[in-house]
Amino acid sequence: GYVAKPAGYEGSAHGMAWVVFGHVRGEVKLGEDFEGFTVNGPERGRDRLGISVASAGDLDNDGKDDLIIGADGAPGAGPDKRNGAVAIVRGADSKQTVTTDPAATDGKSVAADGKDRGWWIDGGE
Repeated sequence: GYVAKPAGYEGSAHGMAWVVFGHVRGEVKLGEDFEGFTVNGPERGRDRLGISVASAGDLDNDGKDDLIIGADGAPGAGPDKRNGAVAIVRGADSKQTVTTDPAATDGKSVAADGKDRGWWIDGGE
């Protein structure tokens, strides 16, 4: 399961999502220890990570489901300064926090012309 807070956290619009392991029954108190991990938007702010969330299936064939998280406020080139983007978060057994900062990745990314990316996403099968 997963839940997102696209409006941001701590007074910003970074965005945030939580991945909860297993089946969720009842209430999950995200401010306390829970079975899962947190995904934070980049520190640059205004990405609004979590505006949309979808399962991606197992993209890397490691036996763990992966997740696609939209960020409609992510910056881009050209006249539309906030083109939007999506982040792919690999499934994990760890409860370690993940940050979707492009500067912290291994340099692999996909870009596309246009605007309004990240609003609606669907992982398919």
